[in-house]
Amino acid sequence: SMADNGSKLAIVVPGGKSYSYDGTALSQITDIDFRVSDTVSYKDGYFIFTSSDGAVFFNSEINDPTNFGALDFGTAEIDPDSIVASHAVHNELFILGEETIELFQNIGGSGFPFQRIQGANIQKGAHAKFGIVPLDETFAFVGGGKKEKSGVYIVTDSSRATKISTPAIDNAIQEFTRDEISDCLGMSYFDRGNQIAVFTFQSDRIPDKTIAYNHTASKLGGIPTWFEF
Repeated sequence: SMADNGSKLAIVVPGGKSYSYDGTALSQITDIDFRVSDTVSYKDGYFIFTSSDGAVFFNSEINDPTNFGALDFGTAEIDPDSIVASHAVHNELFILGEETIELFQNIGGSGFPFQRIQGANIQKGAHAKFGIVPLDETFAFVGGGKKEKSGVYIVTDSSRATKISTPAIDNAIQEFTRDEISDCLGMSYFDRGNQIAVFTFQSDRIPDKTIAYNHTASKLGGIPTWFEF
């Protein structure tokens, strides 16, 4: 997982070591207040990490991914589900848990800068930390609600995620185990005016599968448009 501020790049090896690269030197993050992490994102000068144990998200000092404060961390407050990843968009920080998503805003000050936005939460969670992809000024993700099997959703506002996977796509995803789904790799790109979100699932039991959502065609046609590589 990687995030940059234009001059420094934070690199996280999930469950392993993390690094900072300044264009010249690569250095391991060794601050005693740093926690082993799975993902990193960037917002308002802060590098935001999610701990590998799913307990907290925490931020660096301003524009310095190697320096941390012992009290600069937050938790999921609405639901005690484990934190999977973070994603910054629309001047808001989305903290994605396994079953819910909570929104935080930067309030500044000398303490922990992020405060939960009252009433802003989504009753869907992320099932794959790298299955979260930017899409049309928002993002799509592989996930579902409590006791729901995995599908693909797009965040439409601060309290709602709309399902964009069709029954056929759901069936294709659900051929994979939950552990295999959690290793999904997502990305998005543009091709001849079309914005595409791609999700790859891998397995030692069944053939790998890469499915793609054409967001542009879906909006124009009014129905979800998918294809398979």
